[in-house]
Amino acid sequence: MNRKWLFGCLGVFAGLIAITATWKIVADNREAARDRAALTAELKLSRDEGLPTTWKEFAATIQAVSPSENAAPYYKRIGKEDLKSATCYKLQGDLILRESPEHIAAVLVALRKEKADLDLLDTAVELPWCWFNRDWSKGGGVLYPEAAKMKYAARLLALRASLAVAKRNPDLAIRDIRKVFRLGDHEGDEGTLLPSLVRLSIYATGIQQLATWSAVHRDEPKYLHAFSSALRIWPKLNLQNLHRDELCLMQDIVEMSITPKGRAELGLKEEDISPIEGMATFLLSRPKAKVKIAKAERELWESYGLPPLKRKKKMEQAKLDLFVALAAYPTASTYYSQMVQDDGKVDLSDLNFESRRLTYVALEHVLAMRTIPKSAQATGVLSPFDGKSATCTFDGRQFTIALSAPDKDTILRIPSDGELNIVRKTTP
Repeated sequence: MNRKWLFGCLGVFAGLIAITATWKIVADNREAARDRAALTAELKLSRDEGLPTTWKEFAATIQAVSPSENAAPYYKRIGKEDLKSATCYKLQGDLILRESPEHIAAVLVALRKEKADLDLLDTAVELPWCWFNRDWSKGGGVLYPEAAKMKYAARLLALRASLAVAKRNPDLAIRDIRKVFRLGDHEGDEGTLLPSLVRLSIYATGIQQLATWSAVHRDEPKYLHAFSSALRIWPKLNLQNLHRDELCLMQDIVEMSITPKGRAELGLKEEDISPIEGMATFLLSRPKAKVKIAKAERELWESYGLPPLKRKKKMEQAKLDLFVALAAYPTASTYYSQMVQDDGKVDLSDLNFESRRLTYVALEHVLAMRTIPKSAQATGVLSPFDGKSATCTFDGRQFTIALSAPDKDTILRIPSDGELNIVRKTTP
């Protein structure tokens, strides 16, 4: 009797265990299905709003072009950087501020050595598009080997333009600076972050030359006219477009951070694994975290579309939500923090670049005056941060333009300190 009772109890207990296990499996499956559905819904919202959710979708945002219209192969063929940046800078400074026959001869020698590259550039800038056809299946591992080459190419064109200035040929000089701008447009064709910033750097190379010629050769109105025209085509940053790869990138990072192979591809060593990585898998739901990560990235991307001074609250909240969600992936969280060097500041890079442009606009206003004042306020040129007017001083040789900014005022000096120092160091 006791044995039958014991076996009966064991049977009931085993049945309860089986029912509980079955219920848990069913509940877990339902929960997993809900998480998958939530992630699918979140990703659909992202796609509907224009934010790519896969690298294939991202690649589709970059227009392919026919070989006959594509300048990229010419840029890929540019040789090594024979003329270093400092050398180009010195040669230009000598040409602009001294213009001796010896300096002209030195630049002629340097440019003859770069004839093959300059011929490539003269052909490339005549083509309508530039498509590097990158393998976006590599995601965040995609490289941009042409970026340094194109910045170098801009310096070569600017140096050749400076030679034309020294030879009193403004039309030829301005033509080469227009080629610099075309080169920048080609680099920025795909609209991704690094190429777009390189484009702005290339534009700055051309704008700086026109500004300096306008200041030094005030008797030649063609330079000021070209300078004014160039300021009207200064590229504006579309932050949403520049950051449209961030959701894809974040999805890659979290997946790669949890496997040895993925961590190796991220450049992480085993000692870089967060000490709480294992604990996080028990305490936090990674499927739910993926939903929150996708939502935070979508909110962050939406904040980029707001006016600069209105995006702060939404952006800060989105970044906070993102890092809260990344708690389920501690190693990924650390990697991402180091990658973006997040310091809590609002991304105002578009205002920073606009401030730089406005300093040139203020210089344009001063150069257009019949008599150059020693100091003046450009009352029509206002800081995008606080609305204060730009200020300009002229010491007889150098213009200094200042525009207020929260952390550090934007300062423009024409000719630059470096160019003036070159002359000071080499003049007996």
